Amino acid sequence: MDLSAEWQVVKELASAGEPAAWAMAVIEAEKVFRETLGLVSFGDSLREKIKNATKIFHNLEDLLKARELHRRLVSEVGFLPTSEETTNALEAYFQAILDLTSFDRSLLTSWQVFQNKLFLRFGRLGRYLRASLIAVVFFFGLVWFLAETSWGKQLTQFVVELTRWVIGYLGFIIIGILILVLIVFLSFLYLDKGLKE
Repeated sequence: MDLSAEWQVVKELASAGEPAAWAMAVIEAEKVFRETLGLVSFGDSLREKIKNATKIFHNLEDLLKARELHRRLVSEVGFLPTSEETTNALEAYFQAILDLTSFDRSLLTSWQVFQNKLFLRFGRLGRYLRASLIAVVFFFGLVWFLAETSWGKQLTQFVVELTRWVIGYLGFIIIGILILVLIVFLSFLYLDKGLKE
């Protein structure tokens, strides 16, 4: 990603004297911001990525105002920004992009740095690995609880008995339904044979 080239497009749109061009400048600035944020922070949504990078931004409040202006531009039909709104938003986006590309990584905890590296290297796979690890730990904890505690043993016995009961009744119901279908089928055969004679 060539940030300088992409930001040059934003500047050209902003320098045009038309509100429609200013709106496009803000939309393009949001796009550049999102691409840059995606390289530095992690998370499934943009909100999560911003939250995980809050320590990086020098002026988060201005960035959030710029993002609100972007939201209005893409969701409100006919809305166009003023020159001042555009200038403020672009300054906030530019500062945020500078923060993301030149921040002091010591501001992040070692856990955040590890998560960033994991997410950037493996994408969603990192999230799945983390979820799998949590599931494995939960599974072994549940097995221990069921095997080593009296409540766990009672719960296991209850679940086994309930399963036997459900399967027993389901089997009974399925056999009953099959018998009814067979009776109906044989009735049709008998009636059909009676009508032909």
